[in-house]
Amino acid sequence: MQAETAKRLHDAITACASIGAFVAGADLKQYQEDDLLRSAVERKFEVLGEALRQAIRGDETLPNRIPYIQNIIGMANRITHGYGDIHDEIVWDAIQNLLPDLQTTLSGMLATEPV
Repeated sequence: MQAETAKRLHDAITACASIGAFVAGADLKQYQEDDLLRSAVERKFEVLGEALRQAIRGDETLPNRIPYIQNIIGMANRITHGYGDIHDEIVWDAIQNLLPDLQTTLSGMLATEPV
């Protein structure tokens, strides 16, 4: 794996971990009612999406090896450019159901693929 790709994947892992830490102990209702929490999560999704987008530039095989990578990039793009079209339920579902597996997959890749 190229060093730049590894760096981007590390950035993605860090963004996933931050999102997880931000929402720890919260539920969807608390997430929806807390503007600061939503803003922090949305910013980290932007970072996550951009890190994954740039990682693909260094390794075009990543979309075939990382489940939901295009969905996460698309969500980040929508958050960045779609302002009023962000659905909290979809973001919350991604946090609960996609990010843990994404973080595990990325960590495994970094652990097993030489830089």
